[in-house]
Amino acid sequence: MQILFTVHKYPPESLGGTEIYTVTLARALAAAGHDITVFCPSPAVAKVTIVHG
Repeated sequence: MQILFTVHKYPPESLGGTEIYTVTLARALAAAGHDITVFCPSPAVAKVTIVHG
């Protein structure tokens, strides 16, 4: 299954409750074989980064 998460911030830029939850859930779903994409429209992130890709 292809799954898209949209979040305002994502680690390592920010490490609050929503960010920790999203990372944990995305990693668990990826480990279960799902294709995970995280969209983070933060102006602090000026390039595309593949994390745990």
